[in-house]
Amino acid sequence: TLKERSTAQEVMQRLDDGELFEELARQFSTGPEGQSGGYVGGISTANMPIVFAVKLAGVESFSPPLLLESGGSYHVVQRIAPFDPELWQQKISAEKSVRRQKTAEYAVRPVAVKKSYLLLSGVFRNHDYADQRVARLLKLGMKSYLQPRGDEEHQRYEVIAGRFDRFEAAEEAGAQLKQAGLDYYIRKEK
Repeated sequence: TLKERSTAQEVMQRLDDGELFEELARQFSTGPEGQSGGYVGGISTANMPIVFAVKLAGVESFSPPLLLESGGSYHVVQRIAPFDPELWQQKISAEKSVRRQKTAEYAVRPVAVKKSYLLLSGVFRNHDYADQRVARLLKLGMKSYLQPRGDEEHQRYEVIAGRFDRFEAAEEAGAQLKQAGLDYYIRKEK
C-alpha cells in the first residue's frame, strides 16, 4: 500500500530494474503487509476490491507486478499463488548461482595496475542481503563482488563495488551509486 502515485511508480521502476519485491515492500509500504515483505496470504477474488479481481483474473503466478489503484491508495500487486516451495527454492538457487559465478570472476581477475582504492557499498551479516546488493550493483554495471571478513562467529560480507587506482575515479563511481539511492564509502588499501 502506497499513498502517492509517484512513490508507486518509483517502486515499479525499481522492480523492473531487478530489486526484490520483498525488500521494496519493507522499505516503502505504508500498510501492515510491509512488515512481511508485502505478503498478504491467500485472498479469494470475492474478498478483494473488484478492480483487483478484474486485473488479476487470468494473470499467471510470478508474472510481473501490477500497479493498481483503489480507495485513493496505490498497490503494487504480484500474484505468487499457487506457491510451490520447491519450485521457488530452485528459482532462487539458480539466480544465486549465476550471481556467484559472475562475482567470482570479478574477484579473481588479475589486476594489471595496483588499484589502491576500494569502493564499498555496505557490510552485511546476512549473506543473502549482501548477495542482493551485489545483484543490484551488477545491474548498474559495477564489477561487484563479496569479500568475507571475520571468523565464523563474527562473519561479515563487504560488498565491493569496484577497485580504482585514483581516489577521484572511486568518487565518480560512488556518485553513480548515490544517484541509484545506495550508500558507499571509499577505503584506501594498504
